[in-house]
Amino acid sequence: MTEHDSPDVMNITIFPTFCANYASNIESVAWLNAAPGNITALLQRLGVIHWEQMASDWSIVIRAVISNQSAVYLKASPPGDETSSTIACLVKSDHPQLVRCIHADGDLGIHVLENVPGAPIAPDTDDKDQLNSIGMLLAELNQLDTQPGMIPLSRWCQDLLHPKLPIPQAISQNIERCRRLLSTTTSNAWIHGDLHHANIIQNTDTGLLVAIDPKGLVGDPSVDICTFVRNHIPENLNDAALYAFLERRIRVIAAAAGYPMDRAFAWAAAGNALSLLWDLPKTGLLETGHQHHLCRVVAHLSDLADRYGITG
Repeated sequence: MTEHDSPDVMNITIFPTFCANYASNIESVAWLNAAPGNITALLQRLGVIHWEQMASDWSIVIRAVISNQSAVYLKASPPGDETSSTIACLVKSDHPQLVRCIHADGDLGIHVLENVPGAPIAPDTDDKDQLNSIGMLLAELNQLDTQPGMIPLSRWCQDLLHPKLPIPQAISQNIERCRRLLSTTTSNAWIHGDLHHANIIQNTDTGLLVAIDPKGLVGDPSVDICTFVRNHIPENLNDAALYAFLERRIRVIAAAAGYPMDRAFAWAAAGNALSLLWDLPKTGLLETGHQHHLCRVVAHLSDLADRYGITG
């Protein structure tokens, strides 16, 4: 992270991994070449007096202080479905528990967010009252109005429904479960899509939990349980302890959010199978410690879904 006091921000960094993630697409390469100039022009219009760029593999993220002394976050990524859905789910909302978007340009793939005073909730946030508050946050978010441009959950799940690489059993046993969940949903709700500890800010001014960085999905809200469930699991839990830990998280959050318990258990398994799939290399083999850990978690979640949830 490099800080700058000059309003001349043309030396924006395009991180190598970020560049590689988009290098196969001609339109994205053109966007990468034009992005520093477009971002510079916008920050100058906002009256930036200080800025710093944050490391990111999927977006250009800049924290800036503007002329009225307020802090804002600028996020930019190549235009496409995911960028459009993120912008769409933010631009017409003023809910106090969702970060506020103060400027958006979908054609340029840029949006500007108000700073939420405070810090992300702690990685060890896990007692019953804290989990209840996460569930109540989800209940609030899932009631927001959906907007054109948000991604249907059925499209989001296509990689799991039609995998293009060899996959572990922990993933494959969730394909039919995902298909059944999608075919039986009666909801068309606003879905955050990535609500984990780091995307929840405790607002020091209001005391409220505030969600940041939504993906902008539309469909069965119960899927929103899956990301928080798998994050910051204590190390070295034996099988029985891991089952108990996961089951407790699911039951407490689902009850507070108002999710049907059978769908919460099922989506915890299917949604995290999709996450594991996205984390695998093209060989489909587990290579990293994180992948092995997530595979173990998904296998336990699948067993819990077989016991309490919707099966494939």
